[in-house]
Amino acid sequence: MDEISDQPPHNLSASLDLLSQVDELHSALEQLERESGTDAETPTADLLRHAARACQTLESGVRTFGAQIDALRGQLAAEEELRKNADERFKLAYENSPFSMAIATLSEGRFRDVNPVFLNNLGYTREEVIGKTSAELGIFPETGGRSFLVDALRKDGRADALELSARKKDGSLRRGRIYARVVTYNGEACILSLTQNVDEIHRAEQEAMRLRQFYEQLLQDLPAQIAIFDTQCRYLYISPSTVKNAQTREWLLNRTDFDYCELRGIDRSLAARRAAWINAAIAKGEIVSQEERFVSSDGEIRYYIRTFTPIFDYTGHVKHVIAYGHDITEYKHLEDQLRHAQKMEAIGRLAGGVAHDFNNLLTAMMGIAEYILPQAEESPTLAAGIAEIQSTARRAAELTRQLLAFSRRQPSKHVPVDIAQTIGAIGSMLRRIIGETVSLRMSFPQELPRFMGDPGQLEQIIMNLAVNARDAMPHGGELSILISVVSHDDDRPLEHALLRPGDHVRIVVRDTGVGMDDDTKRRVFEPFFTTKGEGKGTGLGLSTVYAIVERWGGRVYVESIEGAGTGFYIYLPAVEAPAERIEAARIVATQTQGSETVLVVEDETTVREVVSRILRHCGYTVLEAASGEEAFTLAKHYTGPIDMLVSDMVMPGMSGRELAELLETHRPGLRMLFMSGHCEDEDAEFVSELESPRFIQKPFTATELASKVRELLDVVEPQRSDI
Repeated sequence: MDEISDQPPHNLSASLDLLSQVDELHSALEQLERESGTDAETPTADLLRHAARACQTLESGVRTFGAQIDALRGQLAAEEELRKNADERFKLAYENSPFSMAIATLSEGRFRDVNPVFLNNLGYTREEVIGKTSAELGIFPETGGRSFLVDALRKDGRADALELSARKKDGSLRRGRIYARVVTYNGEACILSLTQNVDEIHRAEQEAMRLRQFYEQLLQDLPAQIAIFDTQCRYLYISPSTVKNAQTREWLLNRTDFDYCELRGIDRSLAARRAAWINAAIAKGEIVSQEERFVSSDGEIRYYIRTFTPIFDYTGHVKHVIAYGHDITEYKHLEDQLRHAQKMEAIGRLAGGVAHDFNNLLTAMMGIAEYILPQAEESPTLAAGIAEIQSTARRAAELTRQLLAFSRRQPSKHVPVDIAQTIGAIGSMLRRIIGETVSLRMSFPQELPRFMGDPGQLEQIIMNLAVNARDAMPHGGELSILISVVSHDDDRPLEHALLRPGDHVRIVVRDTGVGMDDDTKRRVFEPFFTTKGEGKGTGLGLSTVYAIVERWGGRVYVESIEGAGTGFYIYLPAVEAPAERIEAARIVATQTQGSETVLVVEDETTVREVVSRILRHCGYTVLEAASGEEAFTLAKHYTGPIDMLVSDMVMPGMSGRELAELLETHRPGLRMLFMSGHCEDEDAEFVSELESPRFIQKPFTATELASKVRELLDVVEPQRSDI
């Protein structure tokens, strides 16, 4: 590579010749002085002495000049060495630069030298480029492209970051960022240019812009709250889901939560908590998560999981903190519902066990009272006492029925229920219950799907809600019962989170009464919870409603505002109604007396004795067993006929259902009557599938038992049990 700039050589021979001539002159003068003799006073001698001294002075000056020349010669040699080294370094950098470099004349743009990257980028060989102008090669396709570069160089002597397109040999274009200087190359003004390919840079910038827009849009669309803080707890970024108002978001930038609390009039403890969490993430250098209870300016309570993630710079110090807030309010509500359901289940099991024991006692009391009542006809006082016992037992039986309904241990029907017909049929009864000061409004669509349940229990639900509504409107008002069909994804989607997919029948029972506060609303379905005065309520009405609806696979919710009334929303899964099941059995007699043999199985001694006494009084032969195992053994070894089995459902060891399965094989055609105070889940499902004549609910009277037994024995075609 030739030199970029030329310097003229230094010729020192003239100085050396002068010094030699001065030496010769000085020697000649000394010789002349010796030859002129001893007459020192002659003018010639004096002149020669002056000339000799002048020559000495001249010689000294010439020698000094020569020393300076020698020093300059050494300096020039060093500079020449440096220049050669610089040229070599430049050549090395020039040839190995990752950027395209070229040297072209300033006047025409004729290339004097190019590096390998230049040739590789444009697709030319060195021979095709050297000596050609940029115009001849058509390198600058843009009009006046090279002129921009030359004008900048002539004006400032340099050009920096000038972007131009360059056409390759194959015609394609590359975009370059040019840095250029004017230099002297072999005595000629030239342009030394370095070109950086910006196609990749532009693609990277476009990709970075695309990613930035994508993530900005993602942050805007995310339901979660996202914010970025500096180490002073100042906002650097706020997502729209965090602060919906754009002006407020703009105002908050470079401000803290303390400023926001002051702006909104919110308790500063909120800002203090968040600042403490941010500082903890900075101090620990790790993620910090906390649950936050947030009360908005309009009083709404929301719950969030706040996660604070530290972001480090290249030195390992925390530079920013990203805050992520996830709204868990609805999860909290679902958690409360689950906790409530679990509590109801636990209490329900307890209530079911209590009701079972009570029903056994009440069965004995009612049976004995009815048995001895005819014997007390001659004593009015005794007869009145027995009647009071019967009345009290019936009231207690009603209470146990509510307990069983609440605990889901009460056998019930599972048939398609016509809701409009069932509720419409009790309209007149509802009007009597709510009284004249409360108006009743009912609205049903013409076509309603049915649900699988028990019509009697649906009536019980509506009655319970109507009584509660009446008590909430002591000065009168309106009770509305509205029925409609809703889909799982219709209104109230959050409450539907626990519903089965598909259509549901919604029953809304709403009053215009005093309403409830939040604490009452939260506890309204708890068993034994009541806001009524002492002796005015058992606290089981709404808990029974809750239990029955849950058993049907539905859900019940309450909405209430103090002073503005209460609404209960019941959702029941809709079904297509199958054809009505027609009873094939035909009853031919209704008398209660008989002579058949009945096997009575009951683990409670008192109940077993009362049932046996009633049946013997009606003329039946009675076989008794205290357990399923004992009954099965007796039935296998008893040689006479056994016409009917009367068995309790729930017993230690073998249950009534298991006994029935065994006896059906050993005693085909055996009629069966099941009795129970409550049933476990499997037995309750079994009982619900039985025809009503084959089950009797404890407690029962002697007349009810005798009628059931006679009814089953008088069926012309023996029914097989649905086992």
